[in-house]
Amino acid sequence: MAKNSQEKLQNNKLRNIICILFCVFVLTAALVYISRQTAAYNDLRARNERTQQDLARQVAIYEDLTYQMTNFDSDAYIEALARARFGWVRGDEIVFRMVTD
Repeated sequence: MAKNSQEKLQNNKLRNIICILFCVFVLTAALVYISRQTAAYNDLRARNERTQQDLARQVAIYEDLTYQMTNFDSDAYIEALARARFGWVRGDEIVFRMVTD
């Protein structure tokens, strides 16, 4: 009888060890899966942030071009643009330029 109960005890220990190993395996697999999903999520989040920044830049460019297009019909805007970009002056204006040595 002692031998029978000793075998049951060994079988229970073996089952417990197998159960513990199985649980460790499942937990390890779950942690690997979660870490991969977290990395993928972080990559997508960074990509989304870059896309939002690019979109904001494109919207700013669009708004600037739209503003310029609405003002191209204005003589004052065209004159200001020519003065700013090309340094144009009127014929009756005197231009002073600072010279540094």
